[in-house]
Amino acid sequence: MMTGAHLVKLFAWVIGVLVLLWALVQCMGAPRSGTGPDGGGSERESVQRAADCGRAWEALELMGEADHGNVDAVADEIGMLGDEIVDRELSLMVYAFAERTEEMVAAAEEGDAAKLEDTYLLYRGLVEVDLSIKCSDAGTLD
Repeated sequence: MMTGAHLVKLFAWVIGVLVLLWALVQCMGAPRSGTGPDGGGSERESVQRAADCGRAWEALELMGEADHGNVDAVADEIGMLGDEIVDRELSLMVYAFAERTEEMVAAAEEGDAAKLEDTYLLYRGLVEVDLSIKCSDAGTLD
């Protein structure tokens, strides 16, 4: 019959083996998507990723130009940038910028540029981190 101490040791041993297997899988796992046989990503994909990130940063900058008089034009321009982005995750992020731009302007009273600027800067601060992480491998960090 197994005592409590034996069960604890067995449980700890099983957890240890699982952690080692996980580490082995992480080290020996499949190559990242987009890598070629030489282990490096293709240059075309890197260039495309950098262009996509540049467009995403441009869209984030455009958000700051929106006000009650031009919100539709700015949102449309951001949407067009989203259409040009090949990476699905980044394009969805840029489309969200367009929606958020319209929401920010609608929430601010007409002529209240200070509130609009504060809202934009707060949103930008939150999004910059995520965008920087997504674009860190593209070499375009704003």
